This record gives sequence, structure tokens and C-alpha cells, in this order.
Amino acid sequence: MRTLTAILLFLALTVVPKNVHSAERTLTIAAASDLTFALNEIVRGFEKDTGIKTVLSFGSTGIFAMQIENGAPFDIFFAANEGYMNRLRENGLILPDSQQIYAQGRIVLAVNKKSGVSFCKTRIVE
Repeated sequence: MRTLTAILLFLALTVVPKNVHSAERTLTIAAASDLTFALNEIVRGFEKDTGIKTVLSFGSTGIFAMQIENGAPFDIFFAANEGYMNRLRENGLILPDSQQIYAQGRIVLAVNKKSGVSFCKTRIVE
């Protein structure tokens, strides 16, 4: 979480024009749904520390990428898929130096005992 806080603070300091008072500025943030809990907590601290208001939108990375391609006015985008971010960069829609990998996760699969679905471990071959 410290990394996300640092990224938000860095972006706010570099994105917010210096001649705009923090109380007058709102950052619009699009973020992948899996960041809902973490970003809500981080943003509370960020707003308290900086006085900069934020508007958070959580949803699908792919849909946000399409919205940005069609002119959606998000200031900051936290994506769950680097490919979409690369496409936005290649199309000149984001500041190239601002693209940073902020976290890496793992996908976990589990089968509900009551589902009736059988499960056998397999080895994934590359």
C-alpha cells in the first residue's frame, strides 16, 4: 500500500498545476475493481494530507481503456492489465514516463465443495 500512496502523491505533485490551490483541484482516478478496498483507504489519507479531492471510479480495465481512447477525462489510471496501458501509451494517450508497474498479483482457483464440480490437479505445460 505504501507504493500506491507514493505513486498517488507523486502523480498529484506532478499532475496538479502549481498555480491551482489544492482545494480547487479534483483528481479523477479510474482503477481496476480489485483495488477498491486499498485505494479507498489510500485516498482518504491522500486527501487529508494534500487537501486535493479525488473522484474514484472502479471497474473493468478494458472498459476504462476504451473510455480513455474515446476522450474520458481521467487524470490517473490504475490498470490490472499492462497490455491496455501499453496500447494507451502507443496511441499517445498517456505520459510515457508515468507508466509504472505498481504491484503484481496471483490468480487463485478454488472449487466450492457443494458445487458438484470435480477437480483434479494438472500440470500446466508451456
